[in-house]
Amino acid sequence: MKLSILSTVSALALVAAAPAFAQSNNSAVTQSGTNATATVLQGGSKSNSDITQGGDLNSATVNQNGSKSGGKSTIDQVGSSNTASVTQSDDASGSTPNTVSTVNQSGSLNGATVVQNNSTAALQSNSTVTQSGERNGASVTQLDDGQTSTVTQSGIGSMATVAQGDAAKALIDDSWGNGSIVTQGGTGGHVANVSQGTEHNDSSVVQDGDSNLADVGQAGGNFNISSVSQGGAGNDALITQNGTSGFSSVVQTGTNGLAQLSQGGGRDNDSYITQSNNHQVAVVTQTGNDNSSTINQSSLNGLGFADGLPGGFNNTGLAIVSQVGNDLKSDVLQNGRSTFAFIDQAGTNNSSDVDQSGNSVVANVDQAATGSNNSAKIVQTGTLANFNLNSGIHQSGSNNVSEIDQSGTGTLAGGYDQNADNIADNNQTGSNNNSLITQGGLDNFASVLQSGNGNISTVSQGGSMNDAFVTQSSADNLSTVTQSGSGNTASVTQGN
Repeated sequence: MKLSILSTVSALALVAAAPAFAQSNNSAVTQSGTNATATVLQGGSKSNSDITQGGDLNSATVNQNGSKSGGKSTIDQVGSSNTASVTQSDDASGSTPNTVSTVNQSGSLNGATVVQNNSTAALQSNSTVTQSGERNGASVTQLDDGQTSTVTQSGIGSMATVAQGDAAKALIDDSWGNGSIVTQGGTGGHVANVSQGTEHNDSSVVQDGDSNLADVGQAGGNFNISSVSQGGAGNDALITQNGTSGFSSVVQTGTNGLAQLSQGGGRDNDSYITQSNNHQVAVVTQTGNDNSSTINQSSLNGLGFADGLPGGFNNTGLAIVSQVGNDLKSDVLQNGRSTFAFIDQAGTNNSSDVDQSGNSVVANVDQAATGSNNSAKIVQTGTLANFNLNSGIHQSGSNNVSEIDQSGTGTLAGGYDQNADNIADNNQTGSNNNSLITQGGLDNFASVLQSGNGNISTVSQGGSMNDAFVTQSSADNLSTVTQSGSGNTASVTQGN
């Protein structure tokens, strides 16, 4: 009843009544300027509040009625029309101070809201909000204990929302020890959302430029690390980590880029996405153990063929990687105009490496869900004389190896030649099959189909307009096709 009554009285009455009730709270309010409002509610014990406001029409509210072990709040505002609200509570299971909040705002029309509720053998939680500029907003909610959040914002109209801990999990001390850093600057208009609902997750979001979005969710696993760094304008980074001990890094410096990453279902997932030009898209989904994905895209302005993609992306490198299983690894490095890569791996110990450079090159690697220990490598280079390079690999079974290497040189007069294509397609089922395709020149086509076990196929084509068809079934077949010149056709069929 005493705490309930105290929570309804004014800050002045609380200060006057403190000696009588022996609550050992301290409050110091210093205001200068005009029309400032400060409200301090301290109904618990061992709490400290220090509010200093300058300028005009600033407002600060500190509520420490629920602080049993004691909270510490510092609010320092200058400028005009800034608003800060801090609510701190704990269950008396930790040391003093149990919750620490620092809010420092300058500029005008900035708002900060901090809620800290420590519980269950509580370690100290800390929140720091620093805002300058205009119309920036920060909302920090910390439950459980041992949480750390730092929000720094400048510019105009940015918003940061940080939620750490989970009310239900806090009852069993299962959502503590998370760390979040959000830094947003540049012109402004950024949005950062960080949600951490389990244990020992770390998130860093750094956004510069204009109107970038970062959404980080760490709710289904522990010991995950996420890093997002975005410059330019209009970039989106969507990160979901539901596994254990995952690491992700997203760097975007162009405009209107999209990086979407989902990690879950296992541990030791690593993903690196770097996009340095405009309208680039990277989507990575990993489920399983010890997965690794690296995407590096650099696209040039110019002719693009991705206009039909969702959102109207063009002049872009597009890489989509989906990995399910154990010990999977995919590396995609793309440079050029409108280069696409699609990789889908399922099984164990699969590895895919795609390196593309040129114009409108396309690579597709699908290593079937029933396979294991497969390896696929695609290297494509091209100039305007090899305008469309296209290759596809599909493997199922065990211990299959496939490599496709396409390159071409040449010059064109009068514009682009969309018929200057090298196309390679490889499909392997069974076990211990090996396929190597190397094409140089123009308009070459190679198709390799291998089923059974222990088959080896090597195709090397130079010149132009050469076709090679290889079909091998049963076991232990060997095929070697080498063509140069132009207009040659080779067809090899072996096995039952």
